[in-house]
Amino acid sequence: MELDMAKQLTDMEKATIEEAINRAGGCMTKAAKELNLSFRQIRYRAHKYGILEPGVKPGAQAAPKQTPWVGVYFLQCPIEPKLIKLGFSTNVRKRVRNIGFMGPVPLDFLGYMPGTMGDETKLKIRFRLAREHGEWFRPVPELLRFIESAIIKAPPAPEPTFLGEGI
Repeated sequence: MELDMAKQLTDMEKATIEEAINRAGGCMTKAAKELNLSFRQIRYRAHKYGILEPGVKPGAQAAPKQTPWVGVYFLQCPIEPKLIKLGFSTNVRKRVRNIGFMGPVPLDFLGYMPGTMGDETKLKIRFRLAREHGEWFRPVPELLRFIESAIIKAPPAPEPTFLGEGI
């Protein structure tokens, strides 16, 4: 029986990174800190091993099964022109909550779909003619139909809390 040390080390590193991301609830920054890696290092390795990008190479896996809410999310500003934000996160619930702190107006959570950064990129290319700026898109009929048919209408993320409240 021939031992392949390089493959064993690679498998061990991949499993360690997956476990750290799961323990951190999908938060790459926390997982990186736990493993004494930089955010860029863990992100590189997660992509390298197919943890976040299924289909990059044969045998790549989707995001760890225990990590909830990994995918592409859709938020809408309630003020005209009611732009829609399209983004990716390894922890959609946490990301949506944090976005609540960023703007002057609470955004409506339309839902999310399981997916990868690659799926997010494909959607941004598909709806590029409706792009207003950055990750914000005009609510054109084609985009609204896609959202209606493709997203999981999960319950909205919990209301943002301020330091010391419910943390």
